[in-house]
Amino acid sequence: MISEIRLFTRVTVAKSKSVVANPDEPADPEGGGGFAEWAMLTPHSLRIERAKSYRVTLDLLSEMPGVLEEIGLTRLPHYTVLRTWFERIPTKTWRAFLGVSAEERTGHASIDATGFDRDQPSRHYANRTDYRVRALKVTALVDFETLYITDIHSTISKKHDAKIGPQVTHRNAGDLRSLTADKGSMRKPSVTNSVKTASAR
Repeated sequence: MISEIRLFTRVTVAKSKSVVANPDEPADPEGGGGFAEWAMLTPHSLRIERAKSYRVTLDLLSEMPGVLEEIGLTRLPHYTVLRTWFERIPTKTWRAFLGVSAEERTGHASIDATGFDRDQPSRHYANRTDYRVRALKVTALVDFETLYITDIHSTISKKHDAKIGPQVTHRNAGDLRSLTADKGSMRKPSVTNSVKTASAR
């Protein structure tokens, strides 16, 4: 009987390949070289699903040959490589991945923003890269019934919700029937007449 984590990996690999530019690229090229983008999306999904750190995720994967077989990896990257990949994967790729992962959309969604403190990097890393980011603002579009996050917008600026809300709505207008949001998120008229909007407060 196939394990839950191996099945999750198999499904994630298929979804990751569907959103990258080169799905036929080998996960782990013979003779070394870089890892395929879809092959890096998969361990990140496992990391988030299991709520583990980069280092612990790779430690666990090193003891899971069946899971590595699903991904097609014969070697694992250093955890710092995985962390770097997370920062380099384009936001549009993550959005597309969220889209194919959230298959059961009802068309009724809510949009809201929240702030996250960035993990404090090492002093050496901060000095070397002129690292100054302390917080990240993330706006999420969430399906009302399934609670799937179907789209995100992230920024380190102080961009107002009134500018972000319509932007996210426009991207998803084809899938939305109604939208609930804070008053501040939708001050501008809705970008489409087909989406009914309501203020939560």
